[in-house]
Amino acid sequence: MSSWIVRLHAAATRLKSTERKGWRLRGVRDPESVADHSLALAVLSVAVAASRGLDPGKAAVIAVLHDVAESYTGDLTPEEKDHMGEERLSELEDSALERILEGAPPAVRKLVKEALEEYRSGSSPEARLVRDLDKLEMALTALEYRDQLGPAGVMEFLDSAARSVNDNEVSELIGGLVRGLSTS
Repeated sequence: MSSWIVRLHAAATRLKSTERKGWRLRGVRDPESVADHSLALAVLSVAVAASRGLDPGKAAVIAVLHDVAESYTGDLTPEEKDHMGEERLSELEDSALERILEGAPPAVRKLVKEALEEYRSGSSPEARLVRDLDKLEMALTALEYRDQLGPAGVMEFLDSAARSVNDNEVSELIGGLVRGLSTS
């Protein structure tokens, strides 16, 4: 078997044990992994893309691969990413992808790199949708952790998601979550 396949599998497997750091920093016991998050995001992306007449396969590829570099970089918080800067973060992720994809056929390298670049830039409707659904997934997961986060902790994540999305439907859904939390 080609070593790139083994390396790609190892990267994907590491994501199953890479905890989402933001939850741990907020005191959540046994938080979701990056793989858990990516799967949930992929499912949402496929369904919502299909409901809008977008390419669900393209959305799934972007969602599944958007955090694959975290198998080497670890899960970075938004604050860590901001401190690092967009250019340095891209360099770090690109370096991780080079390690993961070393020896992979050009078509595979192209697919993964283009999916990540499309996600970063939001250059397609599918990529923009996945970016916004990424924030929705975080907000919905915060609700799952409500007992551990408390209402103020959940609201922190809902507010962050609300500030980050551009899609009207996703924004309205997050707004509904905020209103629901405020009245409960």
